[in-house]
Amino acid sequence: MSNVLGKVTFVAFCLLATSLACVLVARQRINIVPVVRAQDESSSGLKWVEIQGRDPRQPVRVFNIRVGKEEVKPEWHGVPGNGAPLRGDENWLANLSFTVRNKTTLNILFLYIAIYFPEAGADGGRQVELPIVFINKQVYGFSPDDSASPGEVRDAPFVFAPGARMIISLGDYMGKIKQVVEKKRSLLSITRVGIAVGEVVFEGGRMMWTPSTWYCVGGNQGRGPGCGERLDDNYFPGVLEPESSDADQ
Repeated sequence: MSNVLGKVTFVAFCLLATSLACVLVARQRINIVPVVRAQDESSSGLKWVEIQGRDPRQPVRVFNIRVGKEEVKPEWHGVPGNGAPLRGDENWLANLSFTVRNKTTLNILFLYIAIYFPEAGADGGRQVELPIVFINKQVYGFSPDDSASPGEVRDAPFVFAPGARMIISLGDYMGKIKQVVEKKRSLLSITRVGIAVGEVVFEGGRMMWTPSTWYCVGGNQGRGPGCGERLDDNYFPGVLEPESSDADQ
């Protein structure tokens, strides 16, 4: 991913460089092994939605997944049988939406959501993934290069406050989805889509999360871990919740 750094101070440059390095790490970690099903779900009309990641320390929750007005019970990736399929027509992806919620007590200024298509990598090739990036451009001073990353960028002002919710509709990204998926196979043949939370960076640039790991990315000023230091496995800025929370109602 190429980035335009612009004119920033030396300190800001260090924080930004660290964040960008972790973006690449996060993108590499969201490498889902395709789940191939024996039955021909395309012809049967069955569609599936899966979610990657069950870490209770994940700062952003994905819930309220719907295709039109129908609520979808997603599968957890790698745990087949714990979700339920739906019968969808050829427009099911365009009608799919989900809600994300900030579970922490911190403002989020950078949020990376990956929409991935396991079937498009089932031949052993690289998985097809569409990044949806929300970034406070006023703070970071750059946007991802669309020539390298086909995802959309919602830039300024993006502040995802504690407890805040945001609805993401795939219909807003169908042009990009068609572009990346049809390099591998027909979009109409897709019966499974996945959702994963990638990197999250918080206000001040001193705290970030990549899949399963919290980091301090700024100077410690004598009050905690140093730059780039991994935090304790039990760390979470807020109150840990069960997989199903009343806050999602």
